[in-house]
Amino acid sequence: MSNEVAQRFSSVLALRDGGRLSFGVVRAAPAPTQFFAVGRLLTFKRKVPDPKAVIGTLSSVWDLQNRMQMRAREDRFVLRFTRANDRKHLLTGGPWFYGRSQFVLAEYDGFQDVASVPIESFPVWVDIKGLPDALWTEEAVEKVGLSLGFVEHLGFILLIKIK
Repeated sequence: MSNEVAQRFSSVLALRDGGRLSFGVVRAAPAPTQFFAVGRLLTFKRKVPDPKAVIGTLSSVWDLQNRMQMRAREDRFVLRFTRANDRKHLLTGGPWFYGRSQFVLAEYDGFQDVASVPIESFPVWVDIKGLPDALWTEEAVEKVGLSLGFVEHLGFILLIKIK
């Protein structure tokens, strides 16, 4: 695992012309002690909110105390967790909002360029009301879902990712 980290780190540094990066003796890596996510505020407002206000508000809402650090990077936010379960909770426990704007999260490995992490969709539950009983079929419900976005799960509850 340590060799993998060294290789990824080398690729991030974009060593060229046969350059070498040495980490000395590479030992077996301990279990990860930090976990990352990247977030973005989806807003139609021309003026983006102060990143410090976004960080302060969301950190307070999530109440992760000393288990998470959050910092702004251009139009995104990098979140660093000390517990995998905290990251999982934020990635799956939303939706999260700052004001009237949704804060969307995605997994992040801590190495790649933050701007390259795709944050283009978010899951939503769709409750279809008023559909006649004769049209309450898997095919009809899937067509409704596909008209909204990518259908991730189809059943009594329809989970759709809106782009």
